Amino acid sequence: EIDRLLRPGGYWVMSSPPISWKSPYKGPNKTIENLDGEQLAMEDTANKLCWEKVSDKGTLSVWRKPINHLHCAQEAEFLRSPPLCTEDDPDTAWYVNISMCRTHLPRVELDGGPLEKWPQRLATVPPRIANGEIKGMSIQAYKHDCSVWRRRVELYGTYLKDLSHRSYRNVMDMNAGFGSFAAAMLKYPVWVMNVVPANITDNNTLGIIYERGLIGTYMDWCEAFSTYPRTYDLIHANGVFSLYINK
Repeated sequence: EIDRLLRPGGYWVMSSPPISWKSPYKGPNKTIENLDGEQLAMEDTANKLCWEKVSDKGTLSVWRKPINHLHCAQEAEFLRSPPLCTEDDPDTAWYVNISMCRTHLPRVELDGGPLEKWPQRLATVPPRIANGEIKGMSIQAYKHDCSVWRRRVELYGTYLKDLSHRSYRNVMDMNAGFGSFAAAMLKYPVWVMNVVPANITDNNTLGIIYERGLIGTYMDWCEAFSTYPRTYDLIHANGVFSLYINK
């Protein structure tokens, strides 16, 4: 699951036992043999996933996920690595069973070329749209959406005059779409959580949001959001009620 979540070249940091179990540590019901075996098992799993260990110091170890699986394809059979997933969608993550396979690298890294650097990537057409990978999402529709939300946020600014004065810090967009609301809010000193309603529409846009350099998550709004209940200073709920009108 960690391998699925990490982007190509991403890092995973382990900072607690069994890492470096020889360091002074006394855990409940843990023996030296237990900790030694746990660390060896973790090292074996990391090797099978083709992760590279880049740091090992004290109680801290850092592994890096490969950029691609080509360089370790020959070693996979020898290491008895899990097979590459055949039919999974790496973007599917809401109530999906964990599979005992290695997730294919995102298509954008293979076919779409490198992403633009921040902040240019925020305004650039995301590779998933530029390549026509997502049905029904055209470049024209994306640009129109960006234009609409620029105008709307300008209007919001006339009503919420404290946006510029750090009165609002944490903002949630309950139905984020392409993430254009968050992109238009860039000029304000706020942080926006983009939420894509799960299992409601056929258009999964969370990958597009990430390609724009924004942060987001899935949510079924028939359930409670798993965060502290008074986290957000402003909730943006465009089109949410109509999505759930029959629920």
